[in-house]
Amino acid sequence: MIGRAFVYLSNLLHNVPLVHKVAIVSEKGEVRGYLKVAIEPVNPLEADTQKKGVRQTAKLHFRKEDFLKTCRNGENEDESQKLTFPPHMKEDEEFCFRVVVLQAIDVSEQYSDVFCQFNFLHRHDEAFSTEPLKNSGRAPLSFAHSQNLHIKMSRTFLHYL
Repeated sequence: MIGRAFVYLSNLLHNVPLVHKVAIVSEKGEVRGYLKVAIEPVNPLEADTQKKGVRQTAKLHFRKEDFLKTCRNGENEDESQKLTFPPHMKEDEEFCFRVVVLQAIDVSEQYSDVFCQFNFLHRHDEAFSTEPLKNSGRAPLSFAHSQNLHIKMSRTFLHYL
């Protein structure tokens, strides 16, 4: 394993796409490269119209029970009841967004086959993965991997964002 990177989804609350460039950090705390990832809200009717790269679609489930088990910051269970849905997100309606793994940058050539795997913090059992790419160490690795994610909007998911 090269390392981990964390990407936030809070831009979805504002209905805007955002490209993140995040550090890939090893278990020893060393930066091993960078990852470019786009997070974009998508109209559910247009979710499967992308023509370039690897495309996949999955349905997400954010069950309140699963999320609260892993919530360790001492927040009260009722905190999610105080949340207000943004105008583009309606409770119990489908919301769609896309995670696009664009590139891995400055990854050492000692890592010959590189892939990216991502999951949501409370769902380690459900991971999404790119295909491995050969790494020469000279140029960024272009994954162009697109994962469309559909979810029934809930207070639990809104709290997660």
